[in-house]
Amino acid sequence: MRFFFIILVFIATTTQAQVADTLFFDMNGNTPKKRKLTVLYRVGVQDGAGCHVKQYYYQTGILQMTGTYTNCNYHKAHGLFTWYNAAGKLQRQGNYENNLRTGLWKSYDDDGKLAMEEYYVKGKLEGDVLIYDTEGRIAGKKTYKNNKCVFTESFERALKTGLLLRGKALGFVIIEDDWVFNFTCGAEYRFAKHHAFGAEYYFFRWRHEQEQYPDPTKSDYVEYSSYNPRNSLLVDYRFYFPFSLTRKASIRPYMQAYYRFGNARTYHQPQYQVDSAGTFRQWEKFYDIGFTTGLHCAVTPRGKLGLDICLGAYQRTKTQETIEHYNPSGTNWFTHEPNSSEWLPIFRINLFCYLWGKHTSKKNADVERKP
Repeated sequence: MRFFFIILVFIATTTQAQVADTLFFDMNGNTPKKRKLTVLYRVGVQDGAGCHVKQYYYQTGILQMTGTYTNCNYHKAHGLFTWYNAAGKLQRQGNYENNLRTGLWKSYDDDGKLAMEEYYVKGKLEGDVLIYDTEGRIAGKKTYKNNKCVFTESFERALKTGLLLRGKALGFVIIEDDWVFNFTCGAEYRFAKHHAFGAEYYFFRWRHEQEQYPDPTKSDYVEYSSYNPRNSLLVDYRFYFPFSLTRKASIRPYMQAYYRFGNARTYHQPQYQVDSAGTFRQWEKFYDIGFTTGLHCAVTPRGKLGLDICLGAYQRTKTQETIEHYNPSGTNWFTHEPNSSEWLPIFRINLFCYLWGKHTSKKNADVERKP
């Protein structure tokens, strides 16, 4: 009788034992030849409800992952799964049902703050994926239907206030002897969700090359240039419309009103040949008042980088214009043109990059989760 009792106690103790197996892994996921090469080890246990729990630990003993399975070979995930980083802070958490992700899944940054929320139905993304910044505000949103992204809410769309840089630097040849160089650099401050003020420095220069043959009997020639540089400063106001032209990227239309003032001049290299009474040098001052419509086009998933394209018209008013005329047989003479105005078209392309931004708060964001 006593022997029978000992056997029952042994069977009960074995049934209630929690440690089923322990496996060790190196950096490549293989069983290490030496224990000191271990970076992770796995412990399999069984809870009282008959579920098999698999736990991974870092070499330091900190829990890396825990999850439940319906069988002892750990092939069918079912229940809550949780991951931690090497510091022991929560990294990811969600549920499986019959080996498929289900319900709300949450991801966290290295500091343990909420970074992303996803919703799964039978292993497929469904509804809104929300991305959060370090202060817990929504920085982006994607909407999925049957595991396919149908809408992207970028950093720029959710922006409430922010600061961006805009500008470009490029040079190109129009025809063989005419060159253009353009440089712009500025900043834009979004002081409300749909309103912004900006300022921009603008430099533009034409260069025309002239071929001269010192010896008419030879084909060798020398090139001299005429230059027409322009410098100006622009200040503008923009209104961004509260919608996008596409559901998969941030392409925001806007309207712009701007004021620009600056100066321009024309000059030549000394050897450049100018026709008699032609313009030898020229100075002018001007200001522009213009209106454009444009597109603010993100080219990265979160919208921090992109292109700014606008088309419109402006009225240029010249407040001072002095022309020095060339006189090959004597002294050059000057003329002073009166003030003049004319309407001209404008087409511009700039690059932009957001430096920082404050987004719609998590509590006030107009987001409806649709599982």
